Amino acid sequence: MNPAASLTALLHADATVLVVAPHPDDESLAAGGLIQIALSRGARVAVAFLTDGDANPWPQRVAERRIRIGPRDRARWGARRRAEARAAALALGVGAEFVHHLGMNDLHLTSALEADPVTASFPLAELIGELRPTVVIAPALRDTHPDHSAAYIMFRLALANVRSDAKLFTYLVHGAASAGSEVIQTDAVFLARKSEAVEMHQTQLLLSRGRMLGYAARPEQFERDTQDWFQPTQEMALLPWRLSRVTAALARVVIVTAEISVSLRINHAGSPSVSGYGCRVTTDGTLVVALPPEAASARPVFARLASRISSPWIYDRWGWVQLA
Repeated sequence: MNPAASLTALLHADATVLVVAPHPDDESLAAGGLIQIALSRGARVAVAFLTDGDANPWPQRVAERRIRIGPRDRARWGARRRAEARAAALALGVGAEFVHHLGMNDLHLTSALEADPVTASFPLAELIGELRPTVVIAPALRDTHPDHSAAYIMFRLALANVRSDAKLFTYLVHGAASAGSEVIQTDAVFLARKSEAVEMHQTQLLLSRGRMLGYAARPEQFERDTQDWFQPTQEMALLPWRLSRVTAALARVVIVTAEISVSLRINHAGSPSVSGYGCRVTTDGTLVVALPPEAASARPVFARLASRISSPWIYDRWGWVQLA
């Protein structure tokens, strides 16, 4: 297979396409047209829903006319969204046998990844081993929703662990696609079916219909992930964030590889690294990290700047970067 081939060229009768959706609706919004194109060319298409999207209390409060949402209520809402996901997949032409629900914890993919990257990525590695996809469509690392960026890292780790040679393409739901993205052209019939699939996600349209339809109306764009996950990582790295002394005191840096996760406090300028590694902010605000020995020889390696203060804001202010 030509490593430089476009995404549309890879959608052929011998292809197996795996579309990764952190929540029910991402598959329809980001890849509803692409799924139909692949199926029309004879490709096998599977959709993996990482979560059931059950941590979604405000639409549930309105739909069920209740204030308090307990564990049983949340489970019921998740089951409803699963049913919507299956209906949407069927509208796009994906049968139930090709829909996979992994049951991960909605809004907690980042914390799962930071707690134990091996456990977090294991279900995905199993699925890749079972399906043997030739093409994976996954959220982009720079998507500002933390479940989306974490989903990208989980799949990168899973692909590396099983030594898959699947070609990885990414999409953005929360954010603007890059200029180098490939735009997928769809006809009126495919667009109508995509709209039908989006309409199946009634729980999400209840309070956010305009926003959801706005996402669905955007051209589907996918960026080729060209990172080589077997590329060695340097022992020192300059991170792209510039921090004030106050911000640095309230933040931490998380390093994640396929094997470990490490959380580092940020030291002020001139302070030594702890135990030979650590993170410090220089006098001009540059953030420098010396990788732990376990991470220095690993690949891929990802770093995240996170606040040490909890916030009700869902979207990620800084996001993740890959160190290479």
